[in-house]
Amino acid sequence: MRKQAQFTQDAAAVLQKGRWAASEVAALLDVPEVIVTRWAQTGLIPGAAVANGRWMLPGRGLFFFLGRRVEAHYSVATVAAILDRPAATVRDWIASGRLRVVKLGTARSAATLIPESSVLDLLQPERRRA
Repeated sequence: MRKQAQFTQDAAAVLQKGRWAASEVAALLDVPEVIVTRWAQTGLIPGAAVANGRWMLPGRGLFFFLGRRVEAHYSVATVAAILDRPAATVRDWIASGRLRVVKLGTARSAATLIPESSVLDLLQPERRRA
């Protein structure tokens, strides 16, 4: 247990130093680079700025951001697998408004992700009333 706490402190110290490219952060967090870029564009990561045509994220701002909870988002196929339903059913739920979605871009063909809270609301309708 103590060893894990030491690793966390060491990782935090390394993370706070320097500046990180969006691609490096994406690889570190195992998320698409477009998500990290969106976080930077919307100001969720303090101090993020474009340098030489790419987003650079300061270690301290990244450390602050990672200290907050970031909601998981799932693809249509993943939600279908989690709920053991066909992907067409999940798309119908999206069209009817039972599931909220996040579009990754403005094009009609842009990827669609479903927030974890939307899936939980579908599974536990009483959460919506609270």
